[in-house]
Amino acid sequence: MLFSKKNFSSILCCIFVSTSTVNVYAATADRPVIERPKIGVVLSGGGAKGAAHIGVLEVLEENRIPVDIVTGTSMGAYVGGMYAMGLSAHEVKQRTFDINWNTGYIDRASRNDLSLRRKKQGDTYQLHTDLGLDINGEFKSRPGAFQGQGLAVILRQLTVNLPALKTFDQLAIPYRSVATDITKVTPVIIDSGNLATAMQASMTVPGALKPVHLDGKLLVDGGVVNNMPVDVAKQLGAEVIIAVDLRDSLMPKKDLDSALNIVSQLTTFMTNASADYQKSLMKPNDIYLQPNVSFMTAADFDKLDQAYQAGRKIAQASLPRLLRYQLSTSDYAKYNKEKNMRRVKLSAHDSYFIDDIEIINNTNLPDKTLLAQLELKTGKVISNNELEQSVKRLQSEDIYGRINYSIKQKDNKNILVMDINEKSWGPGYLNFTLAFEDDFESRSDFSFGAQYIYTDLTDKGGEWLLEWKLGSWKDISTELYFPIDYQQHFFTAFGAATSNEIRRFDNFNAYNLNTEGLKNIDAKYN
Repeated sequence: MLFSKKNFSSILCCIFVSTSTVNVYAATADRPVIERPKIGVVLSGGGAKGAAHIGVLEVLEENRIPVDIVTGTSMGAYVGGMYAMGLSAHEVKQRTFDINWNTGYIDRASRNDLSLRRKKQGDTYQLHTDLGLDINGEFKSRPGAFQGQGLAVILRQLTVNLPALKTFDQLAIPYRSVATDITKVTPVIIDSGNLATAMQASMTVPGALKPVHLDGKLLVDGGVVNNMPVDVAKQLGAEVIIAVDLRDSLMPKKDLDSALNIVSQLTTFMTNASADYQKSLMKPNDIYLQPNVSFMTAADFDKLDQAYQAGRKIAQASLPRLLRYQLSTSDYAKYNKEKNMRRVKLSAHDSYFIDDIEIINNTNLPDKTLLAQLELKTGKVISNNELEQSVKRLQSEDIYGRINYSIKQKDNKNILVMDINEKSWGPGYLNFTLAFEDDFESRSDFSFGAQYIYTDLTDKGGEWLLEWKLGSWKDISTELYFPIDYQQHFFTAFGAATSNEIRRFDNFNAYNLNTEGLKNIDAKYN
């Protein structure tokens, strides 16, 4: 092919521009130019089955196969995010297995953590339904069975409160998580911000957990729209894909005998369909792994080790194809050194010097009330444990929904960003009590009651309490509670109550004091 001088100059210019672009990106991301195929690991969702991802990553490490990009959905977003921080597969396994994942579905503070006022109310009205009831009689629905507060605590703990990042390219390994914008039912690629929040958005099971509010979007689990984000890894520059698919199988006809199973079948179909599309984007030199985790469900966190072993097994069986990407001992040592150097630059610590506190206030209370209840002071070092205790202090009031926080670094300052949400189905809450007594002879008493708490009457957190009982015990009481200070250490309260209790005293011979016995006693003392 012949080239004119003009064409030749244009080609040189294009080459120069392209080369400059690559060099600028490398300098910006502080990463050396890779002279081998860029390997992207793609991890699908699967709940507890996600432990299989750790087994795959461990086999890759044992065989000196580098990972240059990580993308994931749901539990894959969690494992991928932890690995992207620079942790080894063994470290990810240790942290994952040490956590009680069932606490991720606990929202309400334990009784020990509740305020004295809430303990007293809860002891009397034990059926804590927490139904939303407006003062005009309108019921309000909850946005999810759980608020996700427990899961947020777990993820903050596992990521050691890693400060928000301008881009997840700053992690030891470039990383992206995928969630679903539930308003439009479209995929959302999370590429920056707080790592724990990025994980949680991708892990939020629709209907079971309250959606995560992020950048004006309502985000839930990305599994329905993109459960195995191969395309995202390719967009980041991955030239070779290692994809791990933890899909469920469709249930047979005999099991489709309930509404719950039918909904589950449809969800499985949509999730698998999205993974099938992503699989179609893979090339012959890519590697698709499907661990056998059919023995468990997404909720079987007691089978983490079995899932982990299933991941190791499929990766070891695929070594003939994986080993083509193996590095020499010296090259892999260099790769690890560079990754660990990037890991060291991440400022994830057990404590932080807090210069300022920023409140994202989604409550009916003023910022000064929330700050007073947090009891945090700026200009000092605050441990992660102290931050969690502050969150518990707010939760002890039992009127808040999800409370998130993150550390934001700005102008060489650490800003604590507190995202505080009041229960969206408040400020009126309805609870119940049911009591029954029987002496197994002649007396039976019962009582049914309801308790209504209306909060946020004042900027310091005033409340109106109304309680009533029907049955053998009849009680009606009302109380107005007004804190005097913002920390609610002092308060004034006044109210009124009326009660009526039915009591019967019969069968006086229960203590063998019959008539003759009483006469004998009387004669003796006369």
